[in-house]
Amino acid sequence: MQLRTQIKVKVHAKINLTLDITGTRGDGYHLIESVMQSVDIHDTLVMEIFPSAIEQTCVVTNSEQLRNAGDNLAYKAAETFFGNTGICNPGIVIKLRKRIPIAAGLGGGSADAAGVIVGLNRLCNAGLSLARLCEIGAEIGADVPFCLAGGTMLARGTGTQLEPLPDLPGCVFVLAKAGQKLSTAHMYELYDKKGCSARPKTDEVIRAIEAHDLDAVGGGICNVFEQLWDSPQIPKIKRIMLDHGALGAGLSGSGSTVFGMFADQSGASVCADKLRETISRVYICRPAKQGCMIEIIE
Repeated sequence: MQLRTQIKVKVHAKINLTLDITGTRGDGYHLIESVMQSVDIHDTLVMEIFPSAIEQTCVVTNSEQLRNAGDNLAYKAAETFFGNTGICNPGIVIKLRKRIPIAAGLGGGSADAAGVIVGLNRLCNAGLSLARLCEIGAEIGADVPFCLAGGTMLARGTGTQLEPLPDLPGCVFVLAKAGQKLSTAHMYELYDKKGCSARPKTDEVIRAIEAHDLDAVGGGICNVFEQLWDSPQIPKIKRIMLDHGALGAGLSGSGSTVFGMFADQSGASVCADKLRETISRVYICRPAKQGCMIEIIE
C-alpha cells in the first residue's frame, strides 16, 4: 500500500438549533431529535506518518487540557480507525491546533475525532465510504458522525441517525461560553429527575429551513437541556442577544455555550462587543456546509 506522508484537515464546530429528548433505549441510552448545524469555528489537524514516533500514535496539541492522550478523542479516533480497518499503524503524529472551545457543547472533541478518521482514510488510502466512516465514528461518540458529514442535518436516535436538510439561509451566529460545563451524563440525569416543560417544534424548524424563512428558524431555537441549567448567566446572555437583534437564541448541546442567530454581520458585531464587556469567550461565526475539509495533501 502506497502511503501519503502528510495531510491537513480543518474540522468545524457544531450547534444545535433544536435538541429534544424523545425517550430511552433498553440499554439506558437516551434518544434525541436535533437539528444540527456546522459553523466555521474550526480546529486544524496535521497528520504525518512518522515511523520513529515513540508511540504508534502521538498527539501534540496547543491545549494544555488535552495533553493527556486518555482525554483526547483524536488519539482514540486513531486507535479506533486502525482497529476497524485492520491497517497496521505505521506511526502517526497528530498535531492538533485547538480553536473550538473545550467542554462547551460545540462538539470540539467530536470534530477532532472526525478529522482524524477522515485524514487517516486518505493518508492510508483506505478508500472507506462516508457511511463506513460514520459507523467507525459512532464507536467514539454520538456527535462524531455529524461532525464527519456536517452541514445542516436532522439527527435522531442516539444522534447517529442523520438526515440531510437544505442549507441554512445565510446568517451570522454569536457564541458566548457561559461558564463551566456540567457533564452530559449529569445533564441527562437531571432530565430523568426533572423532565422539562417546553420542547422544540423540530418539524416547524425543518419546514422553516426548507422555506428559507430565517425569522422562523430563529424563533424555533429550543433545547430541553437549557431548562435544566441553574445559572443566571444563560438567560442573561440570551437577553443581551435578543435585545441586540438576534432572531433567536439558545443553548448548544448540553451547554455551556449560548448562541444567537443574526440576519447580518453588523448586528452580530454590536452584540458581540456588548457581551465581551463581561464574558471573555465570545465568537462570531457563520454556517458551514461541511464537517471536515482536507486542505493539504503532500
